[in-house]
Amino acid sequence: MRILNAAIAFLSLFLLFCFFSQYSHSKTWYVKQDGSGDAPTIQAAIDSSGVNDTVLVASGFYEQPGILVDYNKIGLNIFGESGDQLTILQCSNISQIILIEAWNVTIRGFTFANSPLGLKINLGSDIIVEQNTFVNNDSDGIAMINSAYVYCANNLIYSNHNDGIHVSDCGNYITIENNTIAFNNRFGMYLDDCGFYDVHNNIIAHNETGVYSWCPNIIFSCNDVVGNATNYELILLPDPTGSNGNMSYIIQFCDIYAQDSGNFFLQSDSPCAPGNNPYDPTCELIGRYPVGCGNTAIKIESWGNLKGRFKDKIN
Repeated sequence: MRILNAAIAFLSLFLLFCFFSQYSHSKTWYVKQDGSGDAPTIQAAIDSSGVNDTVLVASGFYEQPGILVDYNKIGLNIFGESGDQLTILQCSNISQIILIEAWNVTIRGFTFANSPLGLKINLGSDIIVEQNTFVNNDSDGIAMINSAYVYCANNLIYSNHNDGIHVSDCGNYITIENNTIAFNNRFGMYLDDCGFYDVHNNIIAHNETGVYSWCPNIIFSCNDVVGNATNYELILLPDPTGSNGNMSYIIQFCDIYAQDSGNFFLQSDSPCAPGNNPYDPTCELIGRYPVGCGNTAIKIESWGNLKGRFKDKIN
């Protein structure tokens, strides 16, 4: 019996060692635009990666047919080394630039631009999408389908030809916070009847419809939803404006033509700046970008004029 117990104890320790070893020997795969990194392409680095590895992409413009992160990838980090303004991904011929069917994946520091679809998360769980830009994609900026436990934060999502964020057939706990979602041609957010949403501290402005949903389980707090043709179209919930820090006030971006320049920083007296929310000054920063300038003269335009300028830009 002692021998058996000792053998069981040794086997348990050996299995624990193997388990922790695979997580402790993570590797960084460095990708460069000229193909001279640890792997010649982003896809090659992802294909070669193991558990908890990092694919670190140098600044540059990357045009490719598409990138797949499949169900074998666990704990993968995909980072733009120099941030989203300097690391540009463009898809050439398929309906999504990145398709995720994986668990515990983080994507940070990229611009997803001029593609059929910005980012598609399909059958994913424990996914983090943060500090990215999604602009001028033919369909949605971000599409989440059949996924759960997605954290979407501190992204700029603007001038996409369909929805900013589109969620359908998802499971529990989709968190959407501190994003700036503006000038998209249909919905800022389309939220299907999922298990639960936490939507807070977002700017949702100058879309056709700000937020559309028939889900009864959404917590809205500290959002500025303003300047949309329709701010909220909630089938099973009341309009949250005026409660829980939610407001509809002119945002006061530093550039009054932010959709052209991409400058979505806030004026110092913006209601989205920390402490300025007229309903709840404890809301802190609303949207992705902090204060970046003093007061600037405000020019008020109708949705029709804004939409016309947007169409002129993309045609």
